[in-house]
Amino acid sequence: ITGQKDWYGYDACKHVIDKFDKDNVKYPEQANNNLHIWELGDLFSKLAEKMDQGLWTKDGLEGQDLTILAPVEIQKAFKASMQVTTVRDNANIIAALNGPMAHIYVKGSNGWGLDMMTTESNLMYAAEVFRLFMQVDDYPAAKMKLGLSAGAYYTIKERIPNLNLSIDKILIRINGNYQVFNGIGNTLGELTDALGDSGADYVKAMLRIEGLNNLNRSGDIVLVMKDKTAGDVKQRYTIGVACKAWHGSLNPSDSYVPLIVAYPGGTKSTIETLLKRENTCNTDYGGCKGNWNLKGIVQELIKEQYK
Repeated sequence: ITGQKDWYGYDACKHVIDKFDKDNVKYPEQANNNLHIWELGDLFSKLAEKMDQGLWTKDGLEGQDLTILAPVEIQKAFKASMQVTTVRDNANIIAALNGPMAHIYVKGSNGWGLDMMTTESNLMYAAEVFRLFMQVDDYPAAKMKLGLSAGAYYTIKERIPNLNLSIDKILIRINGNYQVFNGIGNTLGELTDALGDSGADYVKAMLRIEGLNNLNRSGDIVLVMKDKTAGDVKQRYTIGVACKAWHGSLNPSDSYVPLIVAYPGGTKSTIETLLKRENTCNTDYGGCKGNWNLKGIVQELIKEQYK
């Protein structure tokens, strides 16, 4: 949650903060493995303190490096920092935090807005910060890429101890298409359905990532958090607020949504006859596994009603 009406807007989530101070919300939230806007503010602030030189390229951008847009309630916690702002034009990072995937928007060379293309070097360095502090432990890279000492690197990581290894994959959009970011200087990975450690980790990852790709709406960087259904539940991470399930993530628990088909006066045998047609689910229901044939089901049901 960033406090914007949309990714380039302004405060629209004060009601979330107002409702947070309730025991039934506060305690589950505190126990959750969760990335919040204040963790990012803390990360960027501490990084700015430890770096000897600016991270951002000199391409006409003004303001501090890695300055994130946040609600005023969050900004007040960083009075001595320039890395958290409530003014959109003073920020060069906007984070849309919602569920197991986060969209990170990086300021374009001419500011915020439609078709303001992000400088690729800025995009790479922003992605590298997420990689070094939330995906891997890689001090040599932090020293070479960011000029950090070992003490500075691990001091910053201590600020977000539960998030050090919380990111599964980092996607960046290059030439209009998302690719897997593996670090500055390393070859970008191809986006495939086997995005996770094995093909079963996610459901139709490539199709779904390509489907959300919109130059003017989806993030320049997409963080895919560790949120797999297998393994220790403590190794599952969400973003924004505590929630047990999010429709829209890539994992199987959020991907398979029950579809109940019924209509007044319809019997089980009648509905089964419709569903077993070739254009719907086939006789073995194989055409509907994974909920990828909703269009065909709806079309057949409508044709039956109005034939």
